[in-house]
Amino acid sequence: MHVLEADRAGDSPVDLLDPAAVAASMVGADAIIHCAAIPGPEGIDPAELVHLNSLASFNALEQAWLAGIRTAVLASSGSIYGTAWAGEWAAQTIRYT
Repeated sequence: MHVLEADRAGDSPVDLLDPAAVAASMVGADAIIHCAAIPGPEGIDPAELVHLNSLASFNALEQAWLAGIRTAVLASSGSIYGTAWAGEWAAQTIRYT
């Protein structure tokens, strides 16, 4: 299996928003492992965060498919459960009657 650094092509970072750069970074790969994402909303508009993360994942998967790569592993942070957007946690008592 040929292993490439997922976020680099040569000595330069790969812009995951640029499909051509993503495609170039996958030349010779047998599989991809996509872990790149912005994990929480600090300092970024939540809609922009969703857009960037979705587009980066889409580009990784589409370019892999177009290159004939049929094995992909995707990873996520705990932010997928929404805790990054929850703010401060407060103890709360809920009574069911």
